[in-house]
Amino acid sequence: MNWKTRWCLAGAVAAGAAMSAWADNPGCTNATGGCLEANGTPGCEIAACCKEVCLFDPGCCVVDWDAFCADYAATLFACLAPPSGDPLWDNGGLITDPGAGAGGADVSRIGPGQTLFGWGIQGTLPNTLSDDFTVGTGGWNITGLEFFAYQTGSSTTSTMTGLFARIWSGTPGAKGSSVVWGDLSTNLLTTTGWTGIYRTTATDLQNTQRPVMSVRAEGLDVLLNEGTYWIEWTATGSLASGPWQSPVSSPDGAVTGNALQFTNASGVYAPAYTDGAAALLQGALPFKIFGTGSTSPCLSSNQSCTEAHGTPGCANAACCGTVCGALPECCSIGWDALCVNAAAELCGLYVCPTGSFPANNCPTGATVVQSGDVVAFNSTTASTTGPLQPQCGSTGGDAQIWKDLWYRISTTDAVRLIASTCGTANFDTKIAAYNIGDGSFNPETLASRFVRCNEDGPDCPDATSLLSFIALPNTTYLIRLGGFAGQSGSGTISFAAEPLLPAQTCTSPGANPIDNLPTNSVASGGVACAAAGITTRNVYAVVFPGSAVGGAYSFSCVNFGFTNSGSYLEGEVGVWVNSGSVPSINGMTPLATYPVGLYTGAAQFLTVTGDLLCVELEAGDTLVVTLDIPASTDGFASFGGSIVASPNKTYVWSGGSCGFADFTDLETVGGGFDNKWYVQLSGNIGCDSPTQCVGDLNADNVVNGADLGLLLGAWGTAD
Repeated sequence: MNWKTRWCLAGAVAAGAAMSAWADNPGCTNATGGCLEANGTPGCEIAACCKEVCLFDPGCCVVDWDAFCADYAATLFACLAPPSGDPLWDNGGLITDPGAGAGGADVSRIGPGQTLFGWGIQGTLPNTLSDDFTVGTGGWNITGLEFFAYQTGSSTTSTMTGLFARIWSGTPGAKGSSVVWGDLSTNLLTTTGWTGIYRTTATDLQNTQRPVMSVRAEGLDVLLNEGTYWIEWTATGSLASGPWQSPVSSPDGAVTGNALQFTNASGVYAPAYTDGAAALLQGALPFKIFGTGSTSPCLSSNQSCTEAHGTPGCANAACCGTVCGALPECCSIGWDALCVNAAAELCGLYVCPTGSFPANNCPTGATVVQSGDVVAFNSTTASTTGPLQPQCGSTGGDAQIWKDLWYRISTTDAVRLIASTCGTANFDTKIAAYNIGDGSFNPETLASRFVRCNEDGPDCPDATSLLSFIALPNTTYLIRLGGFAGQSGSGTISFAAEPLLPAQTCTSPGANPIDNLPTNSVASGGVACAAAGITTRNVYAVVFPGSAVGGAYSFSCVNFGFTNSGSYLEGEVGVWVNSGSVPSINGMTPLATYPVGLYTGAAQFLTVTGDLLCVELEAGDTLVVTLDIPASTDGFASFGGSIVASPNKTYVWSGGSCGFADFTDLETVGGGFDNKWYVQLSGNIGCDSPTQCVGDLNADNVVNGADLGLLLGAWGTAD
């Protein structure tokens, strides 16, 4: 029976219902019959399938779902069953307006406060998206994944050609996180097709430029233990635009989440905002996970992967799966010494060797040291016991620290810890640090406790190393010394704990302080380039025109606002002359730099001070003050200032991490930030020393009790 015959049989009832059946006919909302077989009732159980079939033949939703409807359904993607397995996770939907689109299709519209159709997930760059999910008690065996994407200008025939995904333990790109499954080079795509959804604006629901496709990976076998993970994905397509990924959307308004976007241009995992440059609403990524809870020994075992035991499997699901793929008996008979050795080799897990090795060849047997110690070593008979550490900046893809020796050092105060073989070892060394808190730790967690690493120290001969990092108070660290590309040798390693930069005060304030803002409030601020919940490097700048400093100005103190919710950092304040009103990285002449300790705290007034600086500006020149804040290890570090009506601007450059090639006005970033950094110069107009009364000890042009107080405070015993 052909379609025209069925149309006549359906008669005027079907004709009148043709366009409304997609959205409103009960056959597409309440039906329970199968879609791929005649069920004798109007409609079928898969709503998207039902809508698409009934758009082609309304009789399937008005008369009954017969063999013709079933045969046509078998040709449509929307009528196929989801990936095999139980639905384990659904991170949120896309539909905001059911049936409101062209031809009665569903709509995913841009919601209130949002500006983006979708984020870029161009796998050829790559640009990726990530979001988290939680594996329940007993673990999961993942057999299928489903994502959603579009290419602008496509038809309802999918143009997707590739799907690439990986799963992280920990936030992607964050310290201590690692990939436990997958990669961004293996194409996982098995099935793709139109979801029956168009992505539109709120004012153009009939737009058909962005049909959303389902993008699936099926036939997987991914074992995960209970816990929280992140999934990262990207895609390729045959059209020029995209692929693009819309955020989780709801008819009730904007949906917020913690999705991250990695872009090739930035090189960092940054919050994925649904309001674009305004950077206020972080979205969620729609995806689904299918599979089963599993009794696999890789999920049910609570035994260590690095200790032999008589039962199959071990507690690290990813490593267990890798080992059992190579040695199936490890998951069917028992986890013996061969399985342990395989775990160490294939997964990079810690295994403490037995035999003729140095006493400190294991992190559990680390040599205890303290600041000032210089320790002789010989690593030629050592084995490699620590995890892979690709952060060490090695060339040639050498991600290991070979033939490692271990040292243990504890702090009482926050200090800069230094471990060095600079010029004191006869081979190419690497040094890494691991935070083990109070000193008790599971060696298998070392990769997640990584702090910092150095391979080739600055100005160190023979590729020796110098590791320097800010250590927390009352904390124990493991220092790992090893070699590049399997090398070993002898030498000495030294340890030092240097105090942090102290807070500074302005001991010689000038009579003519100059502020860049009409208010000295530092209660507001906090605008910064950030990624994965911490701030990247940010350099802020404010400009003082020649008229503000009277053409010539002498000062020795710079006061400024700062805020930091994380750990101590060491930054730098710079003073520059610029031949214009807008600062430029390559167009400014440096006058002075001041190192500054940036401690934890909100709304701080900080001071840097140095030798008296005299500035004489030519016509058109400006004076620029900058604050260079390094990337944080935790928390949020930024300037302190206020939101005020002022012609003075605050500029930011993020060292390339947020894509700024040069200093950029904050008011043009993120849809218009009017936060302004507060900076004050403390000095005197002109470059000649002001006339001063003999008794004017504090240089405020008044002789009074304040000067007497300084005199008495400085009084001492005569020689």
